[in-house]
Amino acid sequence: LTAMRDAQSDSGAFRAALHELTTMLVYEAARSFAVEKFPVLTPVAPTEGIHLALERFDISAQADAVSTRWLELAPQSPWAKLARGAHLQAVALHLLEDGEDGPAAPADRAAGAALAVEAATLYREALALDARLLPAHAGLAALAQAVGDDAGTLAALQAGEALDPACLSLARIHVAELGPRHGGTVEAAHAYLGELRAAHPERVLLALAGADEALANGRAMLHHERFTEAQ
Repeated sequence: LTAMRDAQSDSGAFRAALHELTTMLVYEAARSFAVEKFPVLTPVAPTEGIHLALERFDISAQADAVSTRWLELAPQSPWAKLARGAHLQAVALHLLEDGEDGPAAPADRAAGAALAVEAATLYREALALDARLLPAHAGLAALAQAVGDDAGTLAALQAGEALDPACLSLARIHVAELGPRHGGTVEAAHAYLGELRAAHPERVLLALAGADEALANGRAMLHHERFTEAQ
């Protein structure tokens, strides 16, 4: 800040100080971001990479405002496209999801489908800039799954799993795709997850992928009148 305010600092020195300050502020702001780790093989040795876990870009007005402004400021940033896509995906899935009172209204389904297309477009644009963005692959798979596009779901899963076969976000979608909600069986879903966990024992969070089906069934039982209080 002193260098930026000093009358003796020329334009080059001012820009250099501003760049350094921005880097530090971004680092501080990003320290609390939720991230997921995955293995990376460098020319020297194996190590860990990280990517953002984008759950914070949810259906909230704050997520809408932040992702919109980020994309306005950095229209060619793959991360800005990813964040905006994540927010639109969250809203789309919320509109497409059947509620406790019955199926989603036709107007909600139409609005959700339109937002899903917009989110998918942003994910593809982000991948065109950086093909390694696992959350974009996962987002495309989740959107395709939500509208019943099995071929699109599998294509997105294959592209993402080629980068990281044990990515939790991809694993959850893959397990769901093999399960009864999408025409498969519980046995097939459990078998896939068991093989995946056995092949990657260090990825302990993969256990979470096995909880989604049980949680969905539990919620359905809690809100369905044909189940007794004991059930």
